[in-house]
Amino acid sequence: MTGTRQPLRRAWSWLGVGSMGLCLMVASATAAAQDTRPRGVAGPANGMATRSVSQYLGLERALQDGIDQHDHPAVSKLLADAFEARTAADQDAASADAWWRHELASASHHPVVRNLSVREFDDLAIVSFLLDGRPAHPGAKAEPTRFVVDVWRQSSGQLLTRYQERPAHPPPVPARPSGRE
Repeated sequence: MTGTRQPLRRAWSWLGVGSMGLCLMVASATAAAQDTRPRGVAGPANGMATRSVSQYLGLERALQDGIDQHDHPAVSKLLADAFEARTAADQDAASADAWWRHELASASHHPVVRNLSVREFDDLAIVSFLLDGRPAHPGAKAEPTRFVVDVWRQSSGQLLTRYQERPAHPPPVPARPSGRE
């Protein structure tokens, strides 16, 4: 067995590549080839995002895009008939129309979803994430970060309930994307 390894070592050393360098080159090439994740999504070690993270990140982005574009029909398609939104500040749940009016009046536009997590239970998916507000125009104040928990019906792809609140101490926005945006 040692006789077989010696010629390979000599060949790689002749090329100026040590065994550690070869391992790093192969690992780097493999990681680049397998990185098929959607933009801003981290998955397991093989570079693939989970199906549920990709799916619900897409739904959350579609919902935010509809709000940003004031596209009531597009947003309505994503909301269940009995949709309601709750915050710790209000005793009563807000209906879809009240929530829609509040979102349109919000100073934040094109907020960024980060730290998205999905848990699936039968026909329900619990999606939690941080929503970082951006100012509507230069010089305007951005809306603070919100912690959001959305309950989606998987079979219809509709949002049943949204719970949101401002965290007392939101984690800082990372300098580099964490992959869970």
